Amino acid sequence: MKTVNKKSLTHLEFRDALDIFKNLEGKSKKIPQIFDDIEITRRKCINLRKKCAGIGSSLETGKSFILQRVNLDELVKSEKYETELRLELPRTMEEDERFSGFDAYKNINRCCPQVEADSVSLEKLAEGFQKDGDIHRIPCNIGAETFRDSFIRFNSPSILEGCTKDWKAKGWTVKGLLEIEDGEKDWITNFATKNGDVVDIQEQGKPRRGKEVLEMLKNNSVIRIFDPLAERTSRLRKETNSSTPSDKLELMSHYKVPWSIPEDLFKSCGVLTDYQWIAISSSNTGTDLHLDPVLTSAWNTLLAGRKLWVVLPKDIEINPLSCDPSCSYQQDLSSVSWFQHILPQIRDRKWYGQRILKFIQYTGDTLYIPSRAGHAVLNIDETFAV
Repeated sequence: MKTVNKKSLTHLEFRDALDIFKNLEGKSKKIPQIFDDIEITRRKCINLRKKCAGIGSSLETGKSFILQRVNLDELVKSEKYETELRLELPRTMEEDERFSGFDAYKNINRCCPQVEADSVSLEKLAEGFQKDGDIHRIPCNIGAETFRDSFIRFNSPSILEGCTKDWKAKGWTVKGLLEIEDGEKDWITNFATKNGDVVDIQEQGKPRRGKEVLEMLKNNSVIRIFDPLAERTSRLRKETNSSTPSDKLELMSHYKVPWSIPEDLFKSCGVLTDYQWIAISSSNTGTDLHLDPVLTSAWNTLLAGRKLWVVLPKDIEINPLSCDPSCSYQQDLSSVSWFQHILPQIRDRKWYGQRILKFIQYTGDTLYIPSRAGHAVLNIDETFAV
């Protein structure tokens, strides 16, 4: 939320409206006196103190009115109307009779049990996502300006289709990647036995030669590689003739940023970053709810397999919706426990009128995720992505 009035009127970050806004011209008996000047409405609201919960206004006509009570569950996203709530600190909404609504963070059992998942159960889970998939799918050639105005502006996760047509990376295979330079390249690797047990805790997330990872796969080990291509660091080492086995800068020439994705603001400012990764994952691996680093928006192109995604509305806290480590089974490399235990409890809840998104990312799909939108991922198949 951001302050719009020094006397404690607060405006919701996104534009929204109550159902009664639809009849702003006075057709609804629920609507009180209409004012032409919103500043007059704000002053009246402040003077009414506890008798005013906020004001509703039309973005088209500028007309507004007093709201005596607000049910937060009735707020809906709107391009025509907006709601301003009158909040007085340190009082909270729970202590204020002017506001009502369901607390979407409450009554969640966060003790995630051990879950045994095989290919059959994963496919069954994927079927539910296929039926309920609700993400926008658009062609990759939509254009940067249209994509910005229609999706980025509204912090709307979306999938671009057909971005990999000319990519050399389309010919990648897990074996081929791990065999680069005779398997002497290093890959940041987490691994488990074929039963899913992590037996070498101290060895997780360390660089391992590609040929060693291939040997693990031959022995049916489960792996999850999240390896930084690290453009900034790799270029600096190349310029100083100090390259290491972890450098894979040449792989970045095998793909390109989809042209509908706006220019990286870091690059616009002449700043190189290390925010480029390649992910190689066995089936039934993934990540629980998390946020991407330093307020960055992200794009992810899947080059093989299928991934299940859950994306929260922007700025929703992730800790109250995550497995509690004090009472949860540590699922090692898999996120299936979160998907089967936490997700069913929150799938129909709303935050500021918005529900979570759940969908399948298929081979060739490029996913855009806005900054500060928490998300969880589960790999149904063996996958690799950039």
